[in-house]
This record gives sequence, C-alpha cells and structure tokens, in this order.
Amino acid sequence: MRIRFSVIFVAGLYLFLSSAHEGEENVKEVKIGVLLPMTGYWPIGKTSASAITIAVDKINRDPTLLLGYNMSFVWNDSMCLAAEGLNQAVEFRISGVDAIIGDGCDIICEPAAILAASWNLPMISWGCESSKLSEKSIYQTFARTVGSFSKMGGLFMSVLGYFKWKSIGIIASTESIWQLAMSGLMKVFLENEIDIRYIHTLNPGHVLVTEREEYKSMLALAKETARSYLFTAVFIMLCYGGDMRALMLFAHDLGMLNGDYAFLTVNLLPSAAIGNNTFMGMTAEMLRPPWRSEGS
Repeated sequence: MRIRFSVIFVAGLYLFLSSAHEGEENVKEVKIGVLLPMTGYWPIGKTSASAITIAVDKINRDPTLLLGYNMSFVWNDSMCLAAEGLNQAVEFRISGVDAIIGDGCDIICEPAAILAASWNLPMISWGCESSKLSEKSIYQTFARTVGSFSKMGGLFMSVLGYFKWKSIGIIASTESIWQLAMSGLMKVFLENEIDIRYIHTLNPGHVLVTEREEYKSMLALAKETARSYLFTAVFIMLCYGGDMRALMLFAHDLGMLNGDYAFLTVNLLPSAAIGNNTFMGMTAEMLRPPWRSEGS
C-alpha cells in the first residue's frame, strides 16, 4: 500500500511541478498541502501517510526531476467529512501552499475542487472517483490518478462473465456518490441481462461502526434471501472503507466467509481497518477459486 501511494504522490507532484513554475526561475521553494483522512470512519491515512515523505524525499534527491527546487509539505486530517475537509483546504490556502494533493473522499473532493479552481490552485486526488469531477468547466484545476465511477460497469461485467455469474445482490450506502454508482451499475447489469435479486441500502457509519447491529441484521437478511432464491450468493458492496470493515466483520460472524458467498467492492480494505492478519487472509481468499459458477 505504501509503495502504491508513493508512486501516486510522485506522479502527481511531478505533473504539477513540471508545468506550474515554468519560466519562474526565482521560485525555489515549493510547498504542497496533503489532505487525507487520518481519523474518522475511513482512516486510510494511517497506512499511507508515510508515502508522502517517501515521495517528497525522492523528488528532492533526484537531480533529473526538479533541479534547483526544494520540496516541502504540510498535511491536514480531512476525517472524510465535508465540513472538516473544506476547513482544512482553507487552512492550506491561508498557509500559502502551491498545490493540494488529496483527498480520497468524493464528499470532500467535489466542493474542495471548486474552491481550488476559484483560487487557481492545482488539486490532484489519489482516490476520488466521482464522475462529476470530470466536468472541466467546473473543476478547472482538478486532476486525479484514478478513474471515475462511470467506468465501473465494464469492470464488474468482466468479473461476472469470468465466473459465469448471472444473479447478484447489491448493498449500497445512502451517500449520494454510492447511490449514483449503484444507479450506473444497475443500468449496465440490466442491459447485460444480469438478474438483480437483492438490493439494500445502509446508512453510513462512524468511528464505532462495528457496533452498528443493523449491519448484522441486513447481512442476515441477505443471507436468507440468497438461500430462498437459490441464486449464486454474489453481493456487490458500494460504501466507504469503514462501513466495509464493519460489514465484513459481521459477515465473518454470520459464517459468510466460508467460500459460499462472494463480495465484490470498489474499495480496498487497508490492514489497519481490518485489524488482524487472519481476517485479511479470509478476505483475500474471496478473490480466489474455488468458486461455483451459475448452475454448478
């Protein structure tokens, strides 16, 4: 994970710095504001923040990249909350950063990128996937190193086609970005004659998401629905990492990680969120055979 994020930061910083100060020979100091969730229900910064130091150090030591410039950075905790993320973006503006790297949460990227455009400040996200962010007339200074949710349909169809799955269930957060993602996926599935047997929405959690008993009740219902309809138990889950962690822990408690159920998601489960190597091993096994294809 650290290596992946260091590559992303290096790429983003290089794209910005190779053009932002072209012709400004007197500019020697470049300060980057890094926005990422260190706390809250998706504290992915705890496992990836070290990549910032690695990337900046690599850029400063490599004479072929930015000779004559000194790179520095400051970071703020967005908590993956819109209000806090905007507050920290304003703090970056006050401190005089030259560019913003982050955030990873669409709920922050969408409003913060509008502010960045008004400030004529480059903003490069390593994780935001909202299709809205592709509208360059609004997000004029925004760029990202990942694709948008609008491209997910083909990915899921490839996975379903490989395993010959024709029936699925969908579990999605009520947050607008995940509802948009679900709508887009349902359109693709219906066009490709994928039978959607189960749909359930969940309210996003908080730091103590593992105490949310409604998650367990919802999964228990999904389990019973799969049995009653006799369809291959494939569930597509659309939510942020903290909620995903809670759902998968409850799935373990309900005996749903024994190979009879598949869970597909667009979010990764960082080791810090999973909590132990045993659980990580079980989630990894879900991506490997043996799997039953439809009708087998």
